[in-house]
Amino acid sequence: MKDFYLEIKHVDAKTGARYGILHTPHGDCEVPMFMPVGTNATIKCLPPEMVKEAGAGVILSNTYHCHQRPGEEIVKQAGGLHKFMNWDGPILTDSGGFQVFSLSKNRKITEEGVTFKNELNGDTVSFYKEGFILRMSNELLLLITIILAMICFCLTGLLILYRRQLNSVCRQLMIHRTQKSNTDYRMDVLPGAFHELQQELNLNQQAIREEEQGHRKREAEWKEFMSNVSHDIRTPITSVSGYFQLFLQTDDPGKKQEYAGIINGRLSKFQEMLEDFFSYSTLISSDRKVEVEELDAVRCVSETLFLYVKEIENSFGTPEIIMPEEAICIGNKNDLSRIIQN
Repeated sequence: MKDFYLEIKHVDAKTGARYGILHTPHGDCEVPMFMPVGTNATIKCLPPEMVKEAGAGVILSNTYHCHQRPGEEIVKQAGGLHKFMNWDGPILTDSGGFQVFSLSKNRKITEEGVTFKNELNGDTVSFYKEGFILRMSNELLLLITIILAMICFCLTGLLILYRRQLNSVCRQLMIHRTQKSNTDYRMDVLPGAFHELQQELNLNQQAIREEEQGHRKREAEWKEFMSNVSHDIRTPITSVSGYFQLFLQTDDPGKKQEYAGIINGRLSKFQEMLEDFFSYSTLISSDRKVEVEELDAVRCVSETLFLYVKEIENSFGTPEIIMPEEAICIGNKNDLSRIIQN
C-alpha cells in the first residue's frame, strides 16, 4: 500500500541494525521507537497528550482484551478505536496469540484453533487459523435476522397478492360461465405470467364474442331462408289446389284436359323446386359459389309467365305483355326463375 510502507534511512555496516521511518495513514514514526502498551485501548495513568510528549510513536492495543472491555459496540459508537482512545497517531493491535500461553487455564486447543472462556462473564471467544472470529457476534446475527425477516415479509406479501389475483380470476371465470358475460378479464397484478394469462383470456373472450355474433347472423339468415322457401313452396301448392277444384267442378272434357295439363305443369315445377331445395340451402353458406352464365332474360320471363297465364286471365283478364325482342344478362337461370315466380 502506498500509504503504509517502511523507508530505510541507514543500515549499520557492522551489526546490520537499521534506522528508518514507518509511513502510515495516521502519521509517520521513526523506527526503532518507544511503543507503550495500552491493553484495553488506554495507557493507564497518562492522557494521550503526555504519551505523545514522552516520544511514543505508536500505541499497542490487544484485540482479545479489547473484546472483553470495552467491547466492539462501545468502540463503534465512539467512532472507532482512534476516537475512543483520543489518539491520532498509529495504533498496533496484536491478534491475542500471546494469551494462548498466558491464559492456558481458560483455553482449549483444537485442530480448528483455540477457544477461550472469558473470565469476566463466562462467554467464549475463539482464535482460528483463518483469523480472529467472535462467537458472540450479536450485531451480525441481528443484521442477518432483519434481512431474512424482510425477505419473508416481501415473499408473504407477494404470495397474498398472487392468491388474491387467482381468486379474482376464478370469480371472473365463473361469471363468464354462468352469466354469459362478454366483458374482458381484469388483472390487479400484472407481472410476467399474470399479464400473459390476461392477454390469452381476453383473446379467447374476443373469439367467443365473434363466434356468437356469427352464430346469431347465421341463425337470422336461416330464418329468412326458411321463410322464403315456405313462400316458394306455398305458391305452386295453392295454384295446384285451385286448378284441382276447377277440374272437379267442370264437366267439359276439354276443360278437364286443360286443367290437368296445368296441374301437371305446376307439379313438375314443384318437383323441380324440391330437388333444388338442398342447393338453395347453401344460400346462407359463406363459401357458396353461384354459377353464372349469359342468359336471355326475355325467354326466361316468358317461360315463367306461361305457367301462370290462366290464373292471371281468371283474376285480371287477358294480360298485355310488352317485352323487348332480346335482353341479355349475366346470372343464374334457376335463381332468376325463382325471382320471377315470386
